[in-house]
Amino acid sequence: MIDRTGTESGRAIDHISIPKETNTMPPKILVITGPTASGKTALAVELAKQYNGEVVSADSMQIYRRMDIGTAKPTPDEMQGIPHHMIDV
Repeated sequence: MIDRTGTESGRAIDHISIPKETNTMPPKILVITGPTASGKTALAVELAKQYNGEVVSADSMQIYRRMDIGTAKPTPDEMQGIPHHMIDV
């Protein structure tokens, strides 16, 4: 176990950075839901840009590779450089 002084069992540890203050609040997660073709991706991308976030897809069909027809997977242009997860897994 590493304590706040940076020691482990009496040995000095110089390769581990221990923050002086720890945030006990969990990260905030924004969930966007809605029907197909309602603009969820565009909204998610704009919010991700505004809050320096990423997009995690929970679509049951977008997870499959090569199943592009009928799934409305976002194009690279629609993603606008924002990392998207759980698409084409």
